[in-house]
Amino acid sequence: MDMDFLKRLYMACSDENPIFEAGQNLCELWRRIDDTEVADRDFRKALTAAELPFLTADSIAEATCAANIAYELQGFVNGFCLAMRIATGKAV
Repeated sequence: MDMDFLKRLYMACSDENPIFEAGQNLCELWRRIDDTEVADRDFRKALTAAELPFLTADSIAEATCAANIAYELQGFVNGFCLAMRIATGKAV
């Protein structure tokens, strides 16, 4: 499976800033589960409680965001490949 294609598909599906009209947005298919909002809130609370300097806290938040996107992409790619394997009965 072409990793570049899967990355582009992931970005198109997960983009939360839709630019297409209703029915043509792939992002309409993307759903964030409630656990995500809870985890984000808890992370912000923990970061605030640490009372770190702003630049340090901001750096940690940016690194965490990048890590989350990487893990989400990994889950998307693995889920897509598993779904294709199940659908076709072949290894992808």
